[in-house]
Amino acid sequence: MNASGRCEWTELEAATAVYFASRDSDIFAIARLLQHRGHNRSAYATHYKLQRIRRLNPKLKGNGRNTWDKEAVDSWLLNLLSLSEVEHMTALREEEESLINEVSHLYTCGFWH
Repeated sequence: MNASGRCEWTELEAATAVYFASRDSDIFAIARLLQHRGHNRSAYATHYKLQRIRRLNPKLKGNGRNTWDKEAVDSWLLNLLSLSEVEHMTALREEEESLINEVSHLYTCGFWH
């Protein structure tokens, strides 16, 4: 926890959010995945963190408004973490795939609009 009472993001946590955002997972699904992996992050906090990372690392931005350059993201991840950490982080267990699909489906059906 920092001086303002907020928990700092770990590199692994931030990397997880960036990776799945770059692979077109929505914010709600990413927040649920982080929660499932033991990090207490809301969709708002996840969105804010991703925007901050994009501001600090403009090379990660894709051509569209909220798109990511996947090659730049992959390079950034490998500069941040070891290859084995990246492989472990990006591997979804069956229950995590179900969780992401369920949350993404609810979001696209309009339940959170």
